Amino acid sequence: MRQREAATALGISERHLRRLLADGIVRPIRTREDLAAAQAVLEARARSREDARTVRLREWTRLAKEKADAQAMANERLRSELVGAQAAREAVAGARAHVARHLRALPARWAPLLVGLASVPALQAALGELVREALEALATPPRPRLVARKRKAP
Repeated sequence: MRQREAATALGISERHLRRLLADGIVRPIRTREDLAAAQAVLEARARSREDARTVRLREWTRLAKEKADAQAMANERLRSELVGAQAAREAVAGARAHVARHLRALPARWAPLLVGLASVPALQAALGELVREALEALATPPRPRLVARKRKAP
């Protein structure tokens, strides 16, 4: 059987058939049995390529699902750590009230300490020390308790 006829029967070009013959993938085609064997080899190669593509696609899909699951878990963890807006407002209001109480109490506490001081430098030094102490006290207020939102069960 001629190569041109064999190539046509196999549905490939003569050049492709020559390459297959040179690489030893198919035997020289002389009879119809050789043609059938060559056809079986070409079909097996096509299935193998298709199987490899399918495997790659499955692996890519699996990896994409894993990545999406990991991102969903990270998002869920972040969502559970969020503090509700109302809780944040209450915490800020509590801190503001603490500072206001502390500042309102300062004149009554400082007046007796400043009464005997007659000079401006002495008053400035005493006030500077009192302000520093007040700022230190305000720097470590009792921490307002923030509670993370609880999610409703789906």
